[in-house]
Amino acid sequence: MPRRPKQSTSRFTSTTLHPGLAIYLQDRSPFYYARIWDAANKRYIVKSTETESKIDAKKIALAHWHTLHTGGSISRTPRDKTFKFWCRQFLNAQFEKVKKGTYQKRPHDNEVSLLFGPDTGIVKFLGTKEVGKVRPKDVQDYFTKLICA
Repeated sequence: MPRRPKQSTSRFTSTTLHPGLAIYLQDRSPFYYARIWDAANKRYIVKSTETESKIDAKKIALAHWHTLHTGGSISRTPRDKTFKFWCRQFLNAQFEKVKKGTYQKRPHDNEVSLLFGPDTGIVKFLGTKEVGKVRPKDVQDYFTKLICA
């Protein structure tokens, strides 16, 4: 009996609201993202709406678009405040302890895998989120995604 082709589990869906403005979902996050064309810098700005509701995501995306097109600017999360940055800081400090001999290499390697693993790493899920805005619900959503995957 021939095998059936594997069905794609991709959840990427996009909705265009205006020319240069769209919202979309990705597999790695339950939140909608807004993609806004910044004509001044000739590039797209991608910003999380931090909502799972499509209606709310549209409102937030339109607000960002309006802010950008009325002379304002949309702030990105500063690099030194992202979850990914602080995970790297933690691992760098831990690696220094490994070099000094005050921490074992095996647990350090395990933590690198847990944080930055290609399929199950939490940084892939929460990496660009501001570290102060990570809530228990975000971590719960990460574990739910791991269990369901």
